[in-house]
Amino acid sequence: MDRRKLLEKLELAKVNGWEVNSWIEEYKGKLENAQVFREVFQKYCWDTQGVEGVKIAPFHVLAHQGRTYFDQSHLWHMEQNRELAKLSDLLIETEFKVVTNERTEEEAILWWEEMTENGHEGFVVKPETFIARNEKGWLVQPAIKVRGRKYLHIIYGMDYLQPENLVRLKQRNVKRKQRHAVMEFALGVEGVKRFVSQEPISRIHECVLATLALEAEPVDPRLCRPDHQ
Repeated sequence: MDRRKLLEKLELAKVNGWEVNSWIEEYKGKLENAQVFREVFQKYCWDTQGVEGVKIAPFHVLAHQGRTYFDQSHLWHMEQNRELAKLSDLLIETEFKVVTNERTEEEAILWWEEMTENGHEGFVVKPETFIARNEKGWLVQPAIKVRGRKYLHIIYGMDYLQPENLVRLKQRNVKRKQRHAVMEFALGVEGVKRFVSQEPISRIHECVLATLALEAEPVDPRLCRPDHQ
């Protein structure tokens, strides 16, 4: 039932002498949550005729015939995408900031706070290099998406900020998801390299199917090759 109607019914019950004050306060909060959800969700919905209203904001130039660009920095990729956006109405420039010190870090945080307060999703934090490794030579997670408080209503549900739901969310173990992110990234890079090198389609499908398998339960440990750790 519509939360607004439920609240109206509860307020009517109060007028009729029922002790429902706690429920009224609860549903006032839930109604506010629903309104935030609707406000944020509508930012990602619009009418369009065919592909005319579709816009793509790229952030990588993965490859073209005979060449991949995994050796280029993220700054290079963003600069290329800025040029591509000038050539097609389908593409729009992806906004970004480069963090090099405390001042630019504070600017990026302020930028994130402003955009997420307006209901936008957030941003993705990446290292300077496309492929980054730690001191042991292992791949590190290629990116971390930092979503805003309002947008997370879409991900976790309208009432995710309720104390009991926050307790449950904070107990999640994200290590497995992080491992999958690294493995899927490695498989994606390998798949693109095989495609550009014009290897047999079966070799390309190995990477694709392995990536899909990582989304299934249980995870097959054989999919994690030592050189992709």
